[in-house]
Amino acid sequence: MAPMFGGVEGMAVMVDRFDVTDIMSVDDILTEVDVLLTSKLELITPAMVKELLEEVVRVHLGWLVVWG
Repeated sequence: MAPMFGGVEGMAVMVDRFDVTDIMSVDDILTEVDVLLTSKLELITPAMVKELLEEVVRVHLGWLVVWG
């Protein structure tokens, strides 16, 4: 996608000039994030949470088994 915007350099200039508060207020952004997180939390089950946490522990705490 970077070539479409003039490469990474072109995208960096656009990101520096972009201010999301010109489009939405901070309160609107917080409300949107809250709605999205709430809807995601309603979808997950305890079994899904268990699987997600097991994966996080496996990936990020594997060193504990070696060095523990």
